[in-house]
Amino acid sequence: GGGPGGEEGEVESLVIWVDHRELSSPVAEHLRKLGTSPVPTTLPEGDYLLSEEVVVERKSAADFVSSLLDGRLFTQLKELRRSYPKPILVVEGDLEVAMRGVKDEALWGALSSIVVDLGVAVVRTLSPRETALFLAATLKRMSKKKGGPPPLRRKRGGMTVEEQKRFVLEGLPHISSSTAQKLLDEFGTLKGVFSASLEDLKRVKGIGDKKARDLYRLMNS
Repeated sequence: GGGPGGEEGEVESLVIWVDHRELSSPVAEHLRKLGTSPVPTTLPEGDYLLSEEVVVERKSAADFVSSLLDGRLFTQLKELRRSYPKPILVVEGDLEVAMRGVKDEALWGALSSIVVDLGVAVVRTLSPRETALFLAATLKRMSKKKGGPPPLRRKRGGMTVEEQKRFVLEGLPHISSSTAQKLLDEFGTLKGVFSASLEDLKRVKGIGDKKARDLYRLMNS
């Protein structure tokens, strides 16, 4: 780990959406100390939203074991995977203690099934501080990859159909909220936008030749 100052400055101003139930947890407190900005929200699935694609479900080791044994865990993670392409499960605390009386094969079988069958990444941390360090590091990596902090877009839950259509379009590179609206005004439906010809796209006010070409290439590649 880096000392005070070193790494902390770089995560400055990165926003992480935190489900309101997690807001009072020590993880949120550590995130603030690391220079990220936890923003309270209501997440239908997961505890921490890092981008449209990446969501983190945090479970204590004890909660992981009890939800594994009563079958809730797999149902919950399936929902998570359905809502987000890149879900991560953080198991926090001492699993060895939590798993006393449970066969090793059951634990490792479950963990491998979560990764292989459900497509959910599993990260084990020992404390809320380590969880926060992992979240901050992941945010930082994503912001470097995308050239900026993750866009602050709302989750799909509770949106009108119009908002959902705009939400999908805003996920495309270089498409702002106003550009998404212009495309919908012009073509009416997502299908209309995605099947538009290059000439049609160029005609949309405020799109411009280059953006039209980039969009057309993206939608037809």
